[in-house]
Amino acid sequence: MAPPLTDGVSKALISDFVPVPLRATALGTFSTATGIALLPASLLAGALWQGVAPWAPFAYGATLAALAAVLLLVIPMPAPESAVPAAP
Repeated sequence: MAPPLTDGVSKALISDFVPVPLRATALGTFSTATGIALLPASLLAGALWQGVAPWAPFAYGATLAALAAVLLLVIPMPAPESAVPAAP
């Protein structure tokens, strides 16, 4: 997906699950981790494309997406901070 379609959603999700004083740190850490992960991901995709076949990186990506979908269904997520009722 193109970054303009997904960046806002991921940043909003992170903002919902991180306490207000740590939001900037969490968003910076997320952006750094994403940037660092792009290099090996591109190298792996190139290796699969040249070493196996042009369809291989797409099959690998589809497999990981399916695994992520299963994990989202199996692993419970905590409620966002805003959904937790305030103490009286």
